[in-house]
Amino acid sequence: MGEHGGLQPGVERYGGGNRRLQRIIESLNAQRGTAYNTDVTSTVYIDNAAAARGIDAAWATNARVAAICDPYRTPLLERWEKILALPSTGTESERRARFAELLSRHGKEPTESALVVAISAALGPVFVALEHIPLTDALVYWPGGTPNADFPWMSTVAHLLVHVEASPGMSEGQFYDAVGGLFQLMDARVTAWDTSD
Repeated sequence: MGEHGGLQPGVERYGGGNRRLQRIIESLNAQRGTAYNTDVTSTVYIDNAAAARGIDAAWATNARVAAICDPYRTPLLERWEKILALPSTGTESERRARFAELLSRHGKEPTESALVVAISAALGPVFVALEHIPLTDALVYWPGGTPNADFPWMSTVAHLLVHVEASPGMSEGQFYDAVGGLFQLMDARVTAWDTSD
């Protein structure tokens, strides 16, 4: 579709190009009936071409928005990775699979087995176990350990501890490299109220 630098509403067809736009123009011309001159040099054609460009742009926007949350079709993969703090490494299909996996958990609380599988895959033998702190023990009051004291304050500690240990022969640097991504992994899987450490 030749468009004179994109500024001319009177579209000339040279082959290839936007077939949908051409079909819209032809449809609008046909709707005018035979009483109007719809030759490419006519003002009617130019009016129809301008309207067709608007319809085509709206159609393209709708198609883009319809695919915005589809991990395998969205044109905004890089933007989603930034929003969700996902790594942008690997092939496009790997990146889309990562996004799909995260999206599949949207609105679902993680099960312990799913957390154990994810942490085991990330840490290997460094991972020992998940340990839970009862909610009653996770509330810390001060002063005096009671909520009834003068000027009391309350805080919470992690409800879920990830027990890790360095493997035999592992240096301190290797250990920290292994567990370095744990926060990002847990932050993407654990609900906001169920803090982890």
